[in-house]
Amino acid sequence: MPTQPRKKEKYAIYHIIIKSVKDRLLFKSDVDKATFMIKLKESQTKYPFKLYAYCLMDNHAHLLIDCQDQDISVIMKSLNLRYVKFYNKKYELDSRLCKGRFKSEIIDNDRYLLAVSLYIHRNAKDLPGFRECPQEYLFSSMSTYLGEGDLFGVLDEERILEFLDKNKKKARKEYAQLFEYTMEEHVGNLKKLDLRIKSKKEKYINERGILKSDYKIEDVVDFVAKKENIQSNEIFIKNRSYNQNARAMVTLLATAFCEKKCKDIAMNLGSLSVSRISQLGNRAIKLIINNSHYKMIFENFIG
Repeated sequence: MPTQPRKKEKYAIYHIIIKSVKDRLLFKSDVDKATFMIKLKESQTKYPFKLYAYCLMDNHAHLLIDCQDQDISVIMKSLNLRYVKFYNKKYELDSRLCKGRFKSEIIDNDRYLLAVSLYIHRNAKDLPGFRECPQEYLFSSMSTYLGEGDLFGVLDEERILEFLDKNKKKARKEYAQLFEYTMEEHVGNLKKLDLRIKSKKEKYINERGILKSDYKIEDVVDFVAKKENIQSNEIFIKNRSYNQNARAMVTLLATAFCEKKCKDIAMNLGSLSVSRISQLGNRAIKLIINNSHYKMIFENFIG
């Protein structure tokens, strides 16, 4: 039977489920789970999207992603390639890890968005040692919703908390109470939960922070050059140590916001190879994560 095209929308929110192949665990250790989250952060830096909830199990993972004008398939391909490369190298493998295509469901209203976040967080109860305290599981975003901080720097919990109360402290308390309720045995299909939220919208429309994605490469070059205190034409000079960080930042921002393919960006930066574009993009991701100057450049650009 032929594979059906994935249902996608430009500004959609997706409940994503990634499963491992039958005879293999997606995560063999907490180190694997931590690495997955680091790789997710790298993909989020390259293709800016919002993550509203997550829970990593042993043989699958749940993600609640607001794609923010990015292609969900591109986002997941980036994450999959990064993690599988680590996994195969660590365990000396050269084979498929994930079971076919990732599963995705579009979330089309606020009540269901809240319900899915609760469902995702509830998954941790199936792990040994967390039946009575799933909120304590390290690789779930539930603890962040309760106010304990975002361990991996990837989460935007405010969108969902605002459904419950504008006061964040009160919203966290209400979310915790809802979570306890969903843990009761009689709660089955979360789609049918009568969740009373303060948002009046029935149909979900993404109104928060849509990222512009139609910049020209010249705009990106001028922006980065100004921030790096160099001339725009210097970014196009190859094999110079002083401009490599600037070239890396241009590559990353152009990939995410100019709606250009890697080969087009490669041509614009002086007939580079596609693999070199990938290397520069990865360099920029590390700069943004580890260097406050480049993090500020990135944040100023997406504004």
